[in-house]
Amino acid sequence: MVSDYKQAKIALKETKKNFKDNPTPENEMAMLEARSIVILVIAIYLLAALLPSAISALNASNTTGWTATQIAIWSVLSIVILAVIIIKLTE
Repeated sequence: MVSDYKQAKIALKETKKNFKDNPTPENEMAMLEARSIVILVIAIYLLAALLPSAISALNASNTTGWTATQIAIWSVLSIVILAVIIIKLTE
């Protein structure tokens, strides 16, 4: 006859095995959210590293021979890029 302690230990092992092989939907959602957070952190890090140099390159471009309208649109381009990035991150 198996003692209560051994039965409980066997039941615990079976529960852990079932949980490991068959996660609940709540756990899958938690892992999905954690994955999204990691991706968001990496995206923000890359954005913070690359965006300032990209905007500097846009602002330092040679606009000699352009019309006033083209120069005005070009100067607003960096603001539009920032707005698009912010909109995409908030989706």
